[in-house]
Amino acid sequence: MSAVLTIMLTFISSALFCGIYLYFARRWQIMDVPNERSSHQQPTPKGGGLPLMLAFFGGVALVFGVSVFWSSPYTPVLLGAFFLTLLGVVDDNWMLSVRLRFFAYGFCCVVVAAMLWRTGGGEPGLLLIFCTAFLMLWSLNLYNFMDGVDGLAASQCFLACCSAALLAWGNSSGPAYPIFCLLLGFSHLGFLVWNWPGARLFMGDAGSIPTGFLVAALAVLGAAQGNLPLACW
Repeated sequence: MSAVLTIMLTFISSALFCGIYLYFARRWQIMDVPNERSSHQQPTPKGGGLPLMLAFFGGVALVFGVSVFWSSPYTPVLLGAFFLTLLGVVDDNWMLSVRLRFFAYGFCCVVVAAMLWRTGGGEPGLLLIFCTAFLMLWSLNLYNFMDGVDGLAASQCFLACCSAALLAWGNSSGPAYPIFCLLLGFSHLGFLVWNWPGARLFMGDAGSIPTGFLVAALAVLGAAQGNLPLACW
């Protein structure tokens, strides 16, 4: 299957999966209830990041083959995102403690940061690893905050990923990195169908946390492999 067709299929499947999920979220009352810090006024279904990420993972598997999940430079990125998605699903439904979430996020980011810089053939020092992990933590918390504003997190991810893909192609990058960016961007465009103001569905931690992580991880991977300078992100 061609990359362009798969990217379009990822967009369609994301929109479709999110629509199906929205029906069940309303039925099962999986709601984000507004509080004094919320931007929305009415209880809104959350957890839409799960069907969004399923569409993204499916698109990646169709383009690169399932082996990309365990034997490629993208392996640490995908495994980290998969772990954070599962953790987010649990938190969206059973409210994990802040301390447990921070430890899990931090551990994931440190491990992935160390692995990403090694994909470029280098041996990162501890300072570089921890600075990179801090960048990832900052990004995932930023997207988690933006998820409460209609359309903001998904549109920012879409624009950032499409811009990165264009710049990487212009930088004579191979096709894999731009395609990976576009798969992430268009999976979020499908979610945006349901998240556009006024939002009918929020990502929840199942989507906002892995989204922020993926954006930061792709920035680091692009720099480590020479696909795109880190400053472009």
